[in-house]
Amino acid sequence: MLVSPLVRRSAFLSLAREVVGRKVRAGFASVGAMAELDQVATWANCGAMSLTGRVDGPPLCRPAGLVVAAASSAADLAAMTKRLGHEVAVDGPSLLAERAAFAGLHRRGSVSVGGAARFERCGDGWVVLNLPRPEDVAALPALVEAAVDPDDWEALRRELRRRSAADLVQRGRLLGLAIARPDERRQTPAPGHEIHRGPARPVRARPIVLDFSSLWAGPLAGSFLADAGARVIKVEGRGRPDGARSGPAGFFDLLNAGKEKIAIDFADRSDQALLRRMVAAADLVIEASRPRAMAAVGLDPSAVVDASATSWLSITGHGRIDDPDRIGFGDDAAVAGG
Repeated sequence: MLVSPLVRRSAFLSLAREVVGRKVRAGFASVGAMAELDQVATWANCGAMSLTGRVDGPPLCRPAGLVVAAASSAADLAAMTKRLGHEVAVDGPSLLAERAAFAGLHRRGSVSVGGAARFERCGDGWVVLNLPRPEDVAALPALVEAAVDPDDWEALRRELRRRSAADLVQRGRLLGLAIARPDERRQTPAPGHEIHRGPARPVRARPIVLDFSSLWAGPLAGSFLADAGARVIKVEGRGRPDGARSGPAGFFDLLNAGKEKIAIDFADRSDQALLRRMVAAADLVIEASRPRAMAAVGLDPSAVVDASATSWLSITGHGRIDDPDRIGFGDDAAVAGG
């Protein structure tokens, strides 16, 4: 089956044209022919460029190189899925603006497009605070060690300016906040690298994929595998469903429409046992949790790989080696990376 572009993304392409006021190209660009001007043109046409820069200024051309990576990844996806007999061809650059188009989001300067992350000045520079959950906002007085209203940003800013970026990041991490400094760049392994190898698993005609992930990156990967013919089962917490459900329904469906869905009580022992059986039977697990979350339900990825020959794809904010339990979402992790 050839899907080019994906039928379920055709509505997005139309919507994106309306939201960003410019044409979105169908089909991905040729990576080899992408000169600098072509990159900027594709960056503008995909809709992502309009989401960057100051609110009262022009959009930024500098991140245009991202479209090369997006187009290259899309080409790799098409080539690999074609070998499986179900080619999945997508417009890689257009994926960068997909969520904003669905939600009608625009650039907001020092606040992220989605509204959860914000740059704030501190005593010796800047920090980025990513506060997507109510408990994150509630922890702000503890972060600045002052009895302030967590919704009073004038008072919070006064307290932030009394503290160094390093102290704020250290304390924020202890509180379980997604916080970072712009100058945290560290040497890291390749963007995707193997940390453990187990025995090979027999190839199944229709692979089974368990998708524990939420929001965007993991569900997007799972959706591509579903389009390629895999049986993808989305696993959500019974009391804590995918946060994308609180956003536009069309965007959630875009990423999850082709998947089976199951809700698990991660604190219930019988549900934990069911989960472990499902993992042992799966060909691939996709997750974006910190290691301690998996350990809490009795799952050790390396042990699973050894015992069941299940492949395990882990999407992390700060890696699995040096800082595995540091919380990280997209915007703050990107800032920490430079």
